[in-house]
Amino acid sequence: MFRKEIVIGLVALLLVVAGAGIGSVVGATHPSNTGYPVTFDISDPSPQLTYTDVPDMSGPGGYTGKIRRIWTSTDAVGNSTSAVQVIWIVDTTPPIVTCPPDVTIQSNESASPTNTGFATAFDAGDPNPRITYNDWIDMSGSGGYTGKIRRTWTATDASGNSASCYQTILIVDNIPPVLIAPPDVTIERTQFLNANGHSDSILYHR
Repeated sequence: MFRKEIVIGLVALLLVVAGAGIGSVVGATHPSNTGYPVTFDISDPSPQLTYTDVPDMSGPGGYTGKIRRIWTSTDAVGNSTSAVQVIWIVDTTPPIVTCPPDVTIQSNESASPTNTGFATAFDAGDPNPRITYNDWIDMSGSGGYTGKIRRTWTATDASGNSASCYQTILIVDNIPPVLIAPPDVTIERTQFLNANGHSDSILYHR
């Protein structure tokens, strides 16, 4: 028994799969895409070719793996021989990740994604790629509480392929302080006269 192995990329496979569901997997791995064997017989000029597939989609994510294709060539009197072809279905294509837009927040606001936005991701094989983020923080602005955050969003599929994008979060303080004056009061002028009969200047500061 002969054996031949080929590899099919997952993206190429899904171009067909996306159109018609499970049945189209067969179309994607049809011999017109994966190749036909060569057969000849000493007497029969056209021996019959058939094949049987044994799929094993136990790779990462449940959408990668292999198909063992058993080819059989049979001549007109019933003599036959077989050969095995292995079709590997792999995923080497990273997800497509889209970052939320850059945003400006006040220094007293949360920089959590619930306030600044979440990234989204699409993957050809994994319906739920994992999305994570990592922050680089620069709080060197005025007062030590303004600056920016450079947020790196990363999407990783079940096969370990990943892609990243970047979001900038500016942290500003353009809201003036709240000042509440003490209540109005009434006092006698003599309370401000010094020993020379003049009033003192009083300056309050923080």
